[in-house]
Amino acid sequence: MKSASAIGKEWNEQIEYLEQYMVDNGIDSVKLNSDGYAENEDVKSGCTINLSQIMEAVNEANSK
Repeated sequence: MKSASAIGKEWNEQIEYLEQYMVDNGIDSVKLNSDGYAENEDVKSGCTINLSQIMEAVNEANSK
């Protein structure tokens, strides 16, 4: 995936970035567009994969 990534990161590196972003800024700070990709420029700088299912799982886990 690294070679196909516009930011040169594997999927697991992108998830690690997203995790740290949520720790630092909160879950609600991650905004997705209608296609499931991050709208936040700071999130997009480290995570360009589709986040719709990931954020659904995060929000579900957070509500318990």
